[in-house]
Amino acid sequence: MVFKKSFLLGLFVMQFVWVAAQSSIKITVHSNNTPVEDAIVTYYPLGDKNFSKVAITDSKGETTIKIAATIVLQISKLGYAVFIDTLTANTSSKKYVLHQTSVNINDVVITGQMGATRKDESIHRIKIVDRKRIEQQGAVNLRDLLTNELNVRITQDAVLGSQISLMGMSGQNVKILIDGVPVIGRMDGNIDISQFNLNNVERVEIIEGPMSVIYGSDALGGVINLISRKPMSKICNLNANFYYDRVGTYNADASAGFRAKDLQLSVSGGRNYFDGFSINEDEKIRWKQWKPKEQYFGDMQLRYRFGKQSHRIFSQYFQEKITNRNAPIVTPYSALGFDDYFYTTRINNSLYSDFYFNNKATLNLINSYSFFDRIKNTYRKDLTTGNSVITPNPNDQDTTTFSLFLSRFTYTTHNSSFYNVQMGYDVNYETGTGKKLTNNYQEQGDFAGFFISDIKASSRLSLRQGLRFIYNTRYKAPVVSSFNIKYDINSNLMFRGSYAQGFRAPSLKELFLYFVDVNHNIQGNGNLKAETSNNYQASLSYRLPISKSEFRADATVFYNAIENLITLAITDAATQTYSYINVGEYKTQGVNLSAGYNMQNIKAGVGYSYTGRYNQLSTTSTVDPFSYASEVNGTLTYGIPSIKTEASIFYKYNGQVPGFAFDANGSVIQTFVQPYSISDVSLTKRFFKNILSITIGCKNLFDVTNINYSSTASTHTSSATTMPAGMGRYLFTTIRLSYETK
Repeated sequence: MVFKKSFLLGLFVMQFVWVAAQSSIKITVHSNNTPVEDAIVTYYPLGDKNFSKVAITDSKGETTIKIAATIVLQISKLGYAVFIDTLTANTSSKKYVLHQTSVNINDVVITGQMGATRKDESIHRIKIVDRKRIEQQGAVNLRDLLTNELNVRITQDAVLGSQISLMGMSGQNVKILIDGVPVIGRMDGNIDISQFNLNNVERVEIIEGPMSVIYGSDALGGVINLISRKPMSKICNLNANFYYDRVGTYNADASAGFRAKDLQLSVSGGRNYFDGFSINEDEKIRWKQWKPKEQYFGDMQLRYRFGKQSHRIFSQYFQEKITNRNAPIVTPYSALGFDDYFYTTRINNSLYSDFYFNNKATLNLINSYSFFDRIKNTYRKDLTTGNSVITPNPNDQDTTTFSLFLSRFTYTTHNSSFYNVQMGYDVNYETGTGKKLTNNYQEQGDFAGFFISDIKASSRLSLRQGLRFIYNTRYKAPVVSSFNIKYDINSNLMFRGSYAQGFRAPSLKELFLYFVDVNHNIQGNGNLKAETSNNYQASLSYRLPISKSEFRADATVFYNAIENLITLAITDAATQTYSYINVGEYKTQGVNLSAGYNMQNIKAGVGYSYTGRYNQLSTTSTVDPFSYASEVNGTLTYGIPSIKTEASIFYKYNGQVPGFAFDANGSVIQTFVQPYSISDVSLTKRFFKNILSITIGCKNLFDVTNINYSSTASTHTSSATTMPAGMGRYLFTTIRLSYETK
């Protein structure tokens, strides 16, 4: 007993001496005489990376660390070269200068992380599309940006807009976030990605595979997180952008940012206008294949940081009008046109609060309110007088409104180099109104708690386990889990493996839809179960730094299996009643390969994917369980710094998508979607110390318009029809003005 007491006393004395021996070092990070805020400062004892800690610089570019011995210190931030230094305990302060670089070997990611993390150190495989890529591609919205992205397929609907699939899974299984806040307003289960303008987006992070433990419902196929530009650390910055293309797009937007000590403010807004487009367009024809569209958008951010707290208010507004002019009805006595107008409004107000506890833990709070409203009106227009009146049929008019209140609390520890946790709650309360919902109003509450543990088993091996417990007011919610492993085989080669469960909650529409008229009899199903999935992934990533350049290569295999798939099906043949039911399963599997080379003036990449989609008819008919489709993409950017010019080319091949279906006689026939290639080229030139930049280019170089797909038309036959894939080849130009004061 005496020995035990002496031993404990000795440990206490050693710990006291160790703490007392620690010295505080003030770290200051600048770039071009401007403080670098939110730079990640990672430090660990010399020769022992297992005991690493992290600090983040404030609005003055400063942070304080405590050390008791010689350490290795590393400073990183997106868009800057990584700086590494060695410090001793007798140092009182140190200033560092970061240099901006176009070779982002150590990009920092935040989606699905336990804190800002270098991309190479992330336990998830994450794709980053940065601001530079957005500008080089001339991308106006998310649809433009993802057109050339591997493993992403985009389909176009005249009224519902642009819809995506990811890893062979439909867009209703992909969660879209803006700064971590989910986007609402799914039409027919999908979100129109052409409604997300990129004028104020810093970068887009994409994670393939279920992220339901962290982000809840709809994240079976993956997560796309649009990360907005934060208020700058400059005293003042002003920006303006102008875009024009030959098919009739006229866009303009502007932004301004201001800073006064720890208070930062930024505002932005703009208008996008599209005149509509049809192949072999005749101005006398009212109907257009690609509908005229007008969008207004704006946002405001106010950030205040003091001490170890940071608070940010983020408000967004979006309004869109789509005009669908139908072909005229002409008789000897009249000329009439029936026109549909679709109005969409999105509003989001969010409050972000971050608290830092001596670099040992962080507390993050998000509270937001999102509003979505879609109105459809039909007018009868007298083409001889120009007068319009709203049609008397009540089914021609419709208003649907959804709102979502989100409260998210996340507590993350950083005090141990061996074991850290992330825990919190996630509350989502959604309401919907509209005549197509039972009783014209429905609501749904989702209350979840999640727990994630992160184990650094060694300097090479990281393990992460996660659980999410859910209570839903409308259906029995599943418990979902995940397990991730990352192993650094050596300094250049790393392995990632994962098993993750995902789920998609039945939407208010699927639960409570009531749409009955002379042409429809569709009713919701309040007894629906959630879709659940099991996902397996394994990948190898190779990185080889060569002087001031880097070669990389990645190989990934994946398998998804969805159960309780929600499908619209006929439930009463006598009354032709349709309803949503849980039926069958759906699977995808495949392989992704990619390689890239980055250096100061050249950035090149190439990718290949081979994705199999499950044929549900294989359970009852003699057909292959999976139908496979290929994709190939490539990018090449070449810069000439001496004349401040960059040339870029983007290419994507979408291979044929085969499948099977029943024809009118009940026989199984082969179906397909035609393969096609999309390519964009651009040239960017900067003037007057980068105040002015001009990008000119050509989109859809191969002049793709409509592609063929097969449909069942009659017994034992299939009829080829077409779907829109592009508006043909056209030129575009973008003018950007940027001015800032330090």
